Amino acid sequence: AMVAPRCSEGAEAIAPEALVRGADLLAKAGLQDDAVGLYAQAGAWPAMAAAVADQADAMLAQGRRATLLGWLERMPPAILEADAALLCADAACRLAESPRAARQRFEQAGRLARERGDEATRRRACSGIVEVIVSEFDDLAALDPWLEELAALPEGAPATAAGTRATQMSALLLRNP
Repeated sequence: AMVAPRCSEGAEAIAPEALVRGADLLAKAGLQDDAVGLYAQAGAWPAMAAAVADQADAMLAQGRRATLLGWLERMPPAILEADAALLCADAACRLAESPRAARQRFEQAGRLARERGDEATRRRACSGIVEVIVSEFDDLAALDPWLEELAALPEGAPATAAGTRATQMSALLLRNP
């Protein structure tokens, strides 16, 4: 009698190209979780990074920080650290549990965004740093350079600008009531 192979049998024989094609199809169908898993399995880190970056804001808004952080932690550090937007997402995931780690990631993202002329991500990183400093509520004088930098940056997209302005306003009220 023939026995059907188990699903795990032969899985390692799937070519990375086939996994990437499958992941692309899943992504087009809106099944991002499954697509990201296949990209990781195939070692298609740039494709995975693009898929994660595409979903990061929505996942943060949905409260899916743990899933997003899991995706980010699967990436090789060199891939993550080369993308300021992914660093901001990583920082946002860590904000509640580890403000210090979040601040370091936001600062790293800000430096990278400044080098690349990415003002929208730089604004997001500065806003994140302000949020960390306010949440720590330790040395509010540390807000000053970041508030100055935020004020010097041009306005972002309306949704981003509104969130940044709210962060700025609360920090200014705390710093100079």
